[in-house]
Amino acid sequence: MPIFLWDPLRPPLHYSNPQFEQFYNVTERNLYLSSWNELSGENAIDWWKFFMGGALSIPFATLPWMFRDRRIRWPLIQFMWCALGILSVRYFFPHYAAPMTATFLLLLMQAMRHLRCWKLNGRPLGVFLTRVVVVLLVVRMGIQAADAYRKPRSSFAVNRARIVKQLEDIPGKHLVIARYAPDHFADHEWVYNDANIDASKIVWAREIPNVDMAPLLEYFRDRKVWMVQADQQPQQLEEYRSAPGAIHDSNKQP
Repeated sequence: MPIFLWDPLRPPLHYSNPQFEQFYNVTERNLYLSSWNELSGENAIDWWKFFMGGALSIPFATLPWMFRDRRIRWPLIQFMWCALGILSVRYFFPHYAAPMTATFLLLLMQAMRHLRCWKLNGRPLGVFLTRVVVVLLVVRMGIQAADAYRKPRSSFAVNRARIVKQLEDIPGKHLVIARYAPDHFADHEWVYNDANIDASKIVWAREIPNVDMAPLLEYFRDRKVWMVQADQQPQQLEEYRSAPGAIHDSNKQP
């Protein structure tokens, strides 16, 4: 799929792996079909939620004064230049903007300084607002901490880490086959391996419908073979067994 907004759409490639087919030919293709304005708007909102939110938006009410502040002209230019680069690509997660963090913090501190200078009928309104910002951040941190305590993280990544720990405590080498349901969410991927796969204690592989697993099992015949049904709750480590009604085709490789 194209990276930049102006790149043309290429002909699709098709895969025997259902997760690849879903991700590349459905999820990403739908992303490409989104309009430039829609994508750029969503990216900007995601960045704003991650880096600023409501509390840190307050100081930037002084943005008109900051544009006239010669001391931060270059940070403003650098920030806007990077923002244009981020908004020109189709794929965005907030951490992609991490190189802008130092510039953002510099602009935030200067915005707070400008805010402190605001007065209303001679009263220091800006000082009050800067203190409100700090209080809101402290309250937000407490709410997030309490929420994390009440609702411990329970995700596929946490469950996968639990199974990895379980396997690390079992002597020998292991091969783990991930079996996905037909409606598996492609972003919840269990199959990740170390760079040196053959030397790894744990090797992960994906079961592909209608593809013979025999060559894979033969190659890793010195390992204990396990299975994880990734879309069943809770996920458990089981001894591997072929999928019911599986079609074996020696001409295809997993």
